[in-house]
Amino acid sequence: MERSLSDTFKKVNDQTLLLPDFQRDYKWGTAKQQSLLASILLKFPVGSSLILEGLSDDFALRKIGETVQHTSTDSDPCEYLLDGQQRTTTLYNAFNDVFDFSQFSDQAELSEFISKKANPMKVRWFIRVPVVGKANESVTDVFNATKVIFDKDGLDHFEPNDIVDIFNCETFNERNSKGVSKWFSPYNQVKAIESGKTKPQVITQFVNDCVEYGMIPLFMIGTKSIVVNRILEGIAEINMQAIRDKYEDDFAFIKENYDTAQLFDGIDSIEECEENGIVYSEEIEKIFITCKSEWKNNVSNYLIRDIFDDYKLNSLVTNDIRRAIPIFCHLNDGGMKLDDFDLVAAKVAKRVAGDTSTYSLSSIIRSMFIEPVTLCSSLQHASGASGGLYLNELESLSDGLPSGYLSKAILAICTALARREIELEAGNDFEVKKKDTSSKTLLSLDTEIIRKYIETATLAVQRAYSFLLIRCGVYNSNKLHYKLMIQPIAFIFAEDRFWNDAAVHKKVEFWYWTSAFSGRYLYDQSAVVIDDINQLYNWVANGEGQVILDREEQIFQDDKFASKELLMQRLNEYPKEGIHNLILQYVLSVSPSYDLHATETKPLNAFRKNEQGDVVLWPANASDGLNDHHIIPLGSVKGLGQKTEDIRQDPNHILNSPLNRVLISGAANNVISSMDPSRYFADIPQNNIVMDSLLIGGSFKRISTGSAIEEIEAALSERFDALESSLKARLLSLRV
Repeated sequence: MERSLSDTFKKVNDQTLLLPDFQRDYKWGTAKQQSLLASILLKFPVGSSLILEGLSDDFALRKIGETVQHTSTDSDPCEYLLDGQQRTTTLYNAFNDVFDFSQFSDQAELSEFISKKANPMKVRWFIRVPVVGKANESVTDVFNATKVIFDKDGLDHFEPNDIVDIFNCETFNERNSKGVSKWFSPYNQVKAIESGKTKPQVITQFVNDCVEYGMIPLFMIGTKSIVVNRILEGIAEINMQAIRDKYEDDFAFIKENYDTAQLFDGIDSIEECEENGIVYSEEIEKIFITCKSEWKNNVSNYLIRDIFDDYKLNSLVTNDIRRAIPIFCHLNDGGMKLDDFDLVAAKVAKRVAGDTSTYSLSSIIRSMFIEPVTLCSSLQHASGASGGLYLNELESLSDGLPSGYLSKAILAICTALARREIELEAGNDFEVKKKDTSSKTLLSLDTEIIRKYIETATLAVQRAYSFLLIRCGVYNSNKLHYKLMIQPIAFIFAEDRFWNDAAVHKKVEFWYWTSAFSGRYLYDQSAVVIDDINQLYNWVANGEGQVILDREEQIFQDDKFASKELLMQRLNEYPKEGIHNLILQYVLSVSPSYDLHATETKPLNAFRKNEQGDVVLWPANASDGLNDHHIIPLGSVKGLGQKTEDIRQDPNHILNSPLNRVLISGAANNVISSMDPSRYFADIPQNNIVMDSLLIGGSFKRISTGSAIEEIEAALSERFDALESSLKARLLSLRV
């Protein structure tokens, strides 16, 4: 569907084109807005929008450009803008006099209105044009203002990047401290009215200021064309006068550039004009008057007719919300992503009986990730913490909200908990099925039951990640390779009785290590995770866990995932990222574990603790965070006869085995660099204790620049044996 800018803006004004409240906040900065406006001005196509046809009570609403929820008491046909918020909001705000001073009785009312707008929307957009001797003389002269001649065909020579500098946004805010004295600010205009000036006087002053500063108010071209024309007239007058001052007596110049009526054909001088009965001064006055008028009209017509009235925005329209999401994802890859979490947020924001205030799921979830997670005694003991666990710096947060697999896990657990209540209340037995974790099922549930369990599910996922961090070494949420594994853990920890039971924690950890190291999640994860939700819950709640206990026999057996032959690089396959991350995290989870630091023996965990005793996350950057380090650096063994870069690019090389990797601090990594193990291990205090904690055998201490491949293989084989023995001992301690 194609729709002009003017028609789009009319639908916004009529409140028939609205934002569902699951849309994220406005994000575009000045540069992106300028780029869009440049594309529009040159009539370049911009991205498509996605519109869902529905009724005004289908979702909680927001007006385009506003941050507060809008209440609709009726059930009227409307359009929901599912994708294209950034573009549409930018264009509406740029091309409409959103902050028209005449609609506000005083500055307080204006402040209240502005406070509802996203910060990047507290602007007025202008097009800068050169005004000779006054302003913008170095700016791109898109409209040929300095010559006062405009032919829109000349715009074909420009590309959007060529003209972004002509777009100028002037900012203000509701705190009044920024804008009252600025000529472009609506506060300045409201203040003028309050001081006794009339509306025409205020507009005239604004026109004069625009001319003085060389600014065409983009926000007025569609609704206040008379004001825009006055500004264009003023600019044309100044620039035309500059041309007259410089060239009026240059007959050849005037004839070549401004005699469009060919009045001077056959005449070569001012004197010849007089000889032919032509009063040059009178004719040139007519020429300049015509020139100014034509320039004003041509620029005005281009802005109003060609752009505001005729430029078409493309939209895809659907009335099926189920199809809306895949349509959006496939056709607008790279836009602001819409996902199921957004839809659920909109659904639960609908006002229900008993509501005394607006329900904002986004605000609730954000606050939950700002506040620390209260640790159970088992995890407090394991971490040595005296406080909670802060997840506010989690890598998987976007704009303070869980994204990716975390948001999917929250929705899946919420759905399963709600479905369990429904089935049990109906007198039915309940076992989780795939449909019981789907967002389609969740969206079909009543708002009240979603609200009942969504916070519980969020806390359950927070608890699950806390467990993975402290007990399983998952130091970065993006490093949980088999991401669905968080769901069985969260389903258990949704119940306080299990969260606070140390024996349950042992069962969950046993399930995690055996499932991970056996390669259970290597294939068909979506089916496996449903089985595991039920099997783990059955073990925890009913004591029936033999099917999980039997998995211990399968660890390190799969030649496609984690066998010794695979990890020693003896097969055609090579170890993949899943087992790589798992080995790093298991070693990090061993307690006590120490850093490979030459100057001190310092414990190293998947987490840190602040001065208050709270658990906090490692920074994501390498200098301050954890580093994935080659125990035998690639450049340290010269005897292999290969370049470091060649080794790095070969996934089958023995030095690229996960057995040759360990997590260390950025400080330790900087010291070690490419030193061979025989040198840097010797510098580590209590190196035997440190190496044992990292499952690094004594053979590594003998690796030097001249070591042969057999010595490296022996060291890595020794490490595999240490890893296997450590894991089996760990599993034995977890059996309850």
